[in-house]
Amino acid sequence: MTMVAALLEEPGQIDDIIARLKISIEERKTGLLVMQLRREGEQQTAQPLKHYQDLILKTPGSEQKQMLERVCEVLKYNGDTAVLSELQSWTIPRFPVTGKHLLEKGVVFGLEVGWLKDRLVALWIDSECSLTFEELIGRVDNLRKEVPKEIQEKAAKKKTRFAKKMKTDK
Repeated sequence: MTMVAALLEEPGQIDDIIARLKISIEERKTGLLVMQLRREGEQQTAQPLKHYQDLILKTPGSEQKQMLERVCEVLKYNGDTAVLSELQSWTIPRFPVTGKHLLEKGVVFGLEVGWLKDRLVALWIDSECSLTFEELIGRVDNLRKEVPKEIQEKAAKKKTRFAKKMKTDK
């Protein structure tokens, strides 16, 4: 797919190729990422490896290995063998906080969990994955104060509905 993406100019062209050929969703995602990031090889950053690692870490946990493979294809396309080699030997660190941990802290299931988890992941990535579980969980109460009003309102409604349901189920 990397070679096909090299011939294309616009992301919509990949959909045309998919319509003609039997290409998997994963190959489509790889092609789109190659097209999106192929120019980055020309714009070297001070820490290219960190840039790609952060991109992988910002991807939901279950999709990180596939994103690693896609990023490796981009690096092959760009001819960046040094960063490719380093990235291939890198082990993706595991984010220590789960939604279950947030629920145990009293966070209402749903949008609030997602919002908080996104913020915690950003803090963790900014610390170069050095923040521990305890340090991250310790920040939840302060972060909850920053949750946007619309998310707080939806969470409160959900909590009220859940409490009513629990009363009627008894």
